[in-house]
Amino acid sequence: MSNLETNQGRLAAIETFAERCPDCGSLLYRPKGLSKVTGKKMAGVCMNCGYKQPPTEPKNVTPDMEKEARKNRTVGYYLAYSVFSTDAIIAKDFNNFHTDGSLGQQQLKLFAVGLSNKICRNEVVHALIIGDTGVGKSHIANGILIDTQAKTGYRKTCLFIDWNALMQRLKSGMSANAQDVRMKNEKIMHEIGKADVVVIDDLGSERGSDFERQTADYVFRMREDKATIVTTNLHGQDLNKRYGERTMSRMAKHGQGNSFGVKGILDQRKEALP
Repeated sequence: MSNLETNQGRLAAIETFAERCPDCGSLLYRPKGLSKVTGKKMAGVCMNCGYKQPPTEPKNVTPDMEKEARKNRTVGYYLAYSVFSTDAIIAKDFNNFHTDGSLGQQQLKLFAVGLSNKICRNEVVHALIIGDTGVGKSHIANGILIDTQAKTGYRKTCLFIDWNALMQRLKSGMSANAQDVRMKNEKIMHEIGKADVVVIDDLGSERGSDFERQTADYVFRMREDKATIVTTNLHGQDLNKRYGERTMSRMAKHGQGNSFGVKGILDQRKEALP
């Protein structure tokens, strides 16, 4: 490669940005790409006199600092765009999912750990966890998200979406004076389609209106080739009747070997009552 070609390649990778050198008045240049550390534009330099702007990247960034920053971003994303029916679900993970004396709970946890491992290997998983109310479906589903985040060094973005809470939130944004809610809802729906892993919790808890069916079809169209975990009280035929074959076929696309029917587990919430 000639020197001319080399220089042309270097010039193609830099840009001016409407700031001038304070020493000689020439335009400053900077790389066109973003910093891998900050995600922002880098400092500029003067090609005439050699002046350099102060660096935009922190000095001596260690791997631990990078991981902590990545963790903060990933957890912040999860908290900002998830839709919870109760904040108590945030603390639910594999460590506090009790399997004492219940074969069903032990099998459910093993299944969930297996799902997390598949997702960490970048497999596209459409998982379905079916069972009665109170058997720990929501708990174990959130545990999959927490486990996946940790195992990937917080490189995968995850969201927990309580289906009924999402429906109520979307409906509340329909009134004329709810512009702020509507704008946040639009962002949430965008991120549901964009996130690496999404839990749709308690699908079918709504009444089965046209609005719910249309929203479900839209969500699963966005998630067609992305890791998605669904928990529900409804069984196969009931899901088909509620949402239609087209929506269910999208759910089933990556579903082989990724379904679990929760049996032999008592309602944990009733057991906790005095």
